[in-house]
Amino acid sequence: MLLIIPAVEIKGGKCVQMVQGAQGFVYSDDPIEMAKLWRKENAKSLHVTDVDGAMEGRLVNFEVIQRMVKTVDIPIELGGGLRTFDEVKKALDIGIYRVIISTMAIERPEEAKRTLNTFGASKIVLGIDAENGIVQTRG
Repeated sequence: MLLIIPAVEIKGGKCVQMVQGAQGFVYSDDPIEMAKLWRKENAKSLHVTDVDGAMEGRLVNFEVIQRMVKTVDIPIELGGGLRTFDEVKKALDIGIYRVIISTMAIERPEEAKRTLNTFGASKIVLGIDAENGIVQTRG
């Protein structure tokens, strides 16, 4: 069985299509409605990226993401801006199912290890972004 997980990328509180790390276009002004639409289409899970968070190194669209978690009854995994133990905890505390850490693992491996040891492998995913075979960090 194949599980397809729709992705919602949020920048400036809106849903954007990112192309090679650059914003292509805004396709929805309301990430909450997009999450509801995917749920209506029978999505079993959602992948959400806080694009602003990836660039700034902290959760920026937190309130929008929190509303998404409260609105839909499916697991949401989150990436973007999760560079500290506290940011990961903050996301998990609102009901995020799983988080993706990348930059933290490379730039702060001890913090990543603490995060993994505290929350476990089912909640923490290591994401590696690469361009032309070179690992990229910081969004």
